[in-house]
Amino acid sequence: MALSAPAQVRRSARRARLWIFLQVALAMLLATAAVVLVTWLSEQRGFRLRHDLTSGDENTLDPVSIAVIAKLPGDVTIDVFFRPAEFPYTQPTAIAQDRMQKLLRRAKDESAGHIEVEENDLSDPAHLSARTEGRMGDLKLLTVEPGGLFVVSAGTRREIVHVRPEIADIDPGNQDERMGPTMPPRLVNFRGEEALMSALLKVTQGASKKVVFTQGHGEPDLLGIDEVGLSRLRGELESDGFSVDSWDSAKHPTLPADTDVLAIIGPQQVFSAAEDAEIRAFVEGGGQMIASPGERPIEGDHSLVSMLFDFGIKVRARGVVAHPVPSVSGSPQVGTEDCGDLVVDQLGMAVTPITDVLRRAGRRVLLRRAHALERGNVPSGTRVLEILRAPEGCWLELPKAGTDDQFDWIPDDAAERARFAVAMQSSFPLRRAARQRADKDATVRPECRVVVLGATSVFQNWLFDNDKEFVLNAVNWLEGRDYRVRVSRESPQARRVDVNAPGVLSSVHLVAVVLLPLLCVALGLCTAWARRRR
Repeated sequence: MALSAPAQVRRSARRARLWIFLQVALAMLLATAAVVLVTWLSEQRGFRLRHDLTSGDENTLDPVSIAVIAKLPGDVTIDVFFRPAEFPYTQPTAIAQDRMQKLLRRAKDESAGHIEVEENDLSDPAHLSARTEGRMGDLKLLTVEPGGLFVVSAGTRREIVHVRPEIADIDPGNQDERMGPTMPPRLVNFRGEEALMSALLKVTQGASKKVVFTQGHGEPDLLGIDEVGLSRLRGELESDGFSVDSWDSAKHPTLPADTDVLAIIGPQQVFSAAEDAEIRAFVEGGGQMIASPGERPIEGDHSLVSMLFDFGIKVRARGVVAHPVPSVSGSPQVGTEDCGDLVVDQLGMAVTPITDVLRRAGRRVLLRRAHALERGNVPSGTRVLEILRAPEGCWLELPKAGTDDQFDWIPDDAAERARFAVAMQSSFPLRRAARQRADKDATVRPECRVVVLGATSVFQNWLFDNDKEFVLNAVNWLEGRDYRVRVSRESPQARRVDVNAPGVLSSVHLVAVVLLPLLCVALGLCTAWARRRR
């Protein structure tokens, strides 16, 4: 039956509305697909075209950095905790923070979604948001010093990078006219890209290495939270990508098979003959060891001192290195226990991978009652190097008569004076068959490495915060984990006219006194001529 005219109109209208609905739905679907496609393409480096117009390539990552980011094995989170710095560092620190934030954004863009950057609000440190407090708790951050830091984390690994001194070197200038011409504070050096790449490699590169501490000979407690414990050291090693374990030969006669670095920190007793043989076999078969003698180093057979001597480093067990204490009057002061505290600055650091970063950042290493070190038995092929040397004016403080560790801290005329070595490293080729490890490349012939520090205090909780970088650098060097990434181009520096360079002043005079006035005259004549033609 034929439809009436009104029914046909209604049917045509329904078809038209359905067709319009389908068109709109299809358009929305295509638009959504286009947005998804464009978003995906924007993450692909091959489909992006960028050109850096800045004179110093400030918006371009170094090719080395791009290669590091491209090879990230997994996702990385960067938590930024920036806050204003104290006077007079406020303005230069703000400049460094701004440059670092831009650099983090560029790294995120290059990562194809593998790097996530989270900004945490520290504008009011006294009243932090629940989110910021929660994130600080997750990252084990107790506080954030003025200037701030950022944390790179991947899984359980994390690396903390401070604005000062890891990212920026800042000159405080001179604000006191009595001390000479006033000078504003300034940003001297910016190493943000190098610091970021180093942190990324630390949390993502390689399998976890194991550091094993000897126990049962009077060593400090690996889990101890008191001043002389090693809990801070243990926590930082784990955060740096190491697994940490202990070895007590009374429970396990041999070292764990997966030991990478053996730590012997402050033993107060000699080792057994079996322990001595096990330790020597480990080191001479390609193992790595970091050690420090106790406050009362014991000599003789199966002692740590005798083992280190055969590894190329001699510990002078009798006496400690002492240094005069500055007084208010400026004259050196002796006769106080503070003479047993040594401060090693850049002048006392050798140019090695362990100390290079510390030297450039102007950091110091503190030691208490350090024993002097010398070259021991150095067979052919062994390389021994002093890492830290005591400052000028030191003497070897010997115990009082009839005691082992009682001192008066007063040097006599016959006291030995020198810039004693208080930390040394030794490396030598294998002396026996290499240890078999399933995760080691059989084609690589390992090298035996030993680092010795003259004081156990460097590792203990009460001093560890100050010496943390030195200790972690030493352990990383032992295991061959060199994370100091070098970018090929320098950070852009401020452009200045060097008035002392030949011909510069004459060129400035020519431009300012001759060319600019002539240009103004020429423009005036052109303007006058143009007006007269109207």
